[in-house]
Amino acid sequence: MIIMWSMGVIPYMLILVLQYNFVKAELADEVVADDDDPSAISNIWENVVVQKRQLGIGRSVMDDHANLIGGDILHDPDEPDPTLVNLMLGRMDDPAQRRPPIPMFNWHLKVWMTRDIPYIIKPSSNKDRRVILSGMARLKEVSCLNFRKKKSNDKWWLEFFYGVGCYSGIGKKYWKTGPTVISIGLNCNYKDIVMHEVLHALGFAHEQSRTDRDKHVKIKMGNVIQGFASNFKKKKLTEGFYFGTPYDVESIMHYGNSAFSKGKGRTTIEKLNNPKEKLGGKKLSRWDIEELNQMYQCKARDGWSPWINTPCLCDSAKRFCTRSTVRMCLGKKACPGSKQQFGAQHKSTYCKRSEEGVMEGSTKWSSWTSYSRCDSKCGWGFQTRTRRRLRNNKNEVDRKAKLCREKRCSGLSFGDSGEKFTKWSRTRFSVKKGGYTSATGKSGYLKSIYFSGLKCIMFKYKTRSSSVSVSEVFPSSAKRKSKKLFSTRRGTVSTWKLAAVTVPTSKFRHRIVIKGSSSKSRSNFASISDIFVDNIDIRSKWKKCPPGLNVCRDEPVTMKDPKKRTECKRRGGQGECNHPNAALRRLMYHECCATCQEQSYRNKILCKNQNSRCEEWARNGQCTLNSNWMLANCAPSCGRCTAAKCEDKNKQCKTWAGKGECKKNSNWMSNNCAKSCRQC
Repeated sequence: MIIMWSMGVIPYMLILVLQYNFVKAELADEVVADDDDPSAISNIWENVVVQKRQLGIGRSVMDDHANLIGGDILHDPDEPDPTLVNLMLGRMDDPAQRRPPIPMFNWHLKVWMTRDIPYIIKPSSNKDRRVILSGMARLKEVSCLNFRKKKSNDKWWLEFFYGVGCYSGIGKKYWKTGPTVISIGLNCNYKDIVMHEVLHALGFAHEQSRTDRDKHVKIKMGNVIQGFASNFKKKKLTEGFYFGTPYDVESIMHYGNSAFSKGKGRTTIEKLNNPKEKLGGKKLSRWDIEELNQMYQCKARDGWSPWINTPCLCDSAKRFCTRSTVRMCLGKKACPGSKQQFGAQHKSTYCKRSEEGVMEGSTKWSSWTSYSRCDSKCGWGFQTRTRRRLRNNKNEVDRKAKLCREKRCSGLSFGDSGEKFTKWSRTRFSVKKGGYTSATGKSGYLKSIYFSGLKCIMFKYKTRSSSVSVSEVFPSSAKRKSKKLFSTRRGTVSTWKLAAVTVPTSKFRHRIVIKGSSSKSRSNFASISDIFVDNIDIRSKWKKCPPGLNVCRDEPVTMKDPKKRTECKRRGGQGECNHPNAALRRLMYHECCATCQEQSYRNKILCKNQNSRCEEWARNGQCTLNSNWMLANCAPSCGRCTAAKCEDKNKQCKTWAGKGECKKNSNWMSNNCAKSCRQC
């Protein structure tokens, strides 16, 4: 929920905008109800009837002589192959006449760059209109895309019809005008299946066809129905780009465990570290949403998108390799510049076969990516961003993280924004349609209910030539003046910034007032979002809001004891900034935020086995088969520790450890008596 104040000129106008967490399922003036049916097929490819129909389709010839591949992907044989075009450009006899290379891929050209997608529902699918619109409404809700009815002058559009089975083309047919067809046939009229097929039409492939899938799942080809083996083929490096999102077993684009299985009880795909875990989802996963927003550059305005760097890519025979960076012209208006290809621009250079799959061609760090979405659906979590470089022919990754918080995992406090401030009073505010609230005046404020006790109020804010303040206000009977607890200078904060304010305990009841004030310009505003009000236990370690939120600093640095000032560096050197236990990692970021932002500590692995069976698993090859989990929990056994050897450098270490020196003199003991202090 977002609250926004915007001031006019004469009279000064204040507008408070409350953006509630719901989106109308309304497309093309048609109101659609949600159509989640508990009896819906849990995974499209685990239904025997659908499998048999898809098998028949895959062996037949479709419209325009395009074959169905991968179970439900309609391939057009007229689609240009960029690898063949590059071979033709690079094989000219005279090197002086050789034309510059082009990208070895075309996924960016298949993107609907206007982000305004026309559609038509053929009469044969009228009975499924409700579920089709519901599926598109959900995709619109989580992205910047708009779906609308087709107009006569549209060159490309989605076309829904009742065909034999469920299938779709991949992306927009940029090489010719016409529709990307989507068949919603028998047993396909469910919201999750519609979203699956529409995502294909938006440019998504199946998750289990990713080039990195063998690091996460195992394909059991012996259990696959004859004639369906091709459905489990991996994509080539030139055929997919995932915008840095991890492999997602919960993706709505992932096959289920028994997809195209020969019989009941036989699985065709299993997760490596947990074969019994259910694969695939009926709903959009958070990584589905993230990849969709990255593909369509939803954070970018209309016009040229930011440049997107891609790795060195080669043709199947590795005779020709190029590295490219591309950008797309977003929106309906033409973008400036020459050498545009189907609404996109590229910069391509030749690269070596040995560099295939590597993002950068130099030792310089790439630009930081945007912060990812919060990795926790509720409670505290982390947002991360990365940068890459090539060093010693290896692709290095540098990561930064920061704390985030989406919502409470259970219940709400009286002040949480999830309650839409129903228990907060407003002055001269009136609610309008669509969840908006407005008022007049030079400033606006919200008041909490009266309360007592030690509290921590957290919120995010943005401003333009405006200021935000938080005050503690007492009733008139208390005869005490209000006290300002937090304030910002009048200015501009263009990205959401987190604030944490400790509300001290008092023998009088008091309330919190959040105030936004601006200057005369109509375009100025102050915005507040994601408010949390938490109780603080007086027995807690801090007796205040968790440190490291307002200012990213090391809490021990503020202490007078010189030994404690080095505590964060010691813990960071042991890899606690990347502790596999989320609660302990969060505690580290609260207390040692500045240390965890330093490059020498933020990428250091916790040099300690978290399980007694680490050595056994390492001998069985799990460091390779299940690298992500093993690296986080069994780093020493996998030989990935950067810390010193696990040994005592002095014969008296064991004696000193028994006397408690590991805590009393932690810095020296950690470096010289690591084994006795159980630091490894």
